[in-house]
Amino acid sequence: MEEAISAIRRTGAEMGLPYLMGLYAEALGDSGRLDGARKSVEADLELGRCNGTYFQLAEVLRIEAFIRENSGGGPDEIEQMLHKAANVATLQRSAIGQLRIAVELARGLRRRGEVDEARELIAPHGELVGKLGDSQDGRAASEFC
Repeated sequence: MEEAISAIRRTGAEMGLPYLMGLYAEALGDSGRLDGARKSVEADLELGRCNGTYFQLAEVLRIEAFIRENSGGGPDEIEQMLHKAANVATLQRSAIGQLRIAVELARGLRRRGEVDEARELIAPHGELVGKLGDSQDGRAASEFC
């Protein structure tokens, strides 16, 4: 993935690059390489700010919260980061982004024992969850149905 990102940078075509860098950061985080993940998502967000590329910004912010959580961020900090991502997803009219963020917020509520509140967070997305079926996002949201 590093080679692909480098190749895109060499072409100068950076339209979707911040999102790809976000996915790379998430993969680094999944593999326990949290310092690299943090640096990648920071560079990703800075690139977006510099060139005005906000494609999939809500998803990148969700990934940033995931990395921060796995790096020891507290629940209140993570929730605040996810609410920021949710606001962006709403502005971008990203239904899947809103669902993914709602799932992460619902998981936090469930960890605190607030299961009913977690379900309420997912409920407005019921139609989309039905359409997603057995996809990864559909299964994640179905944890709360």
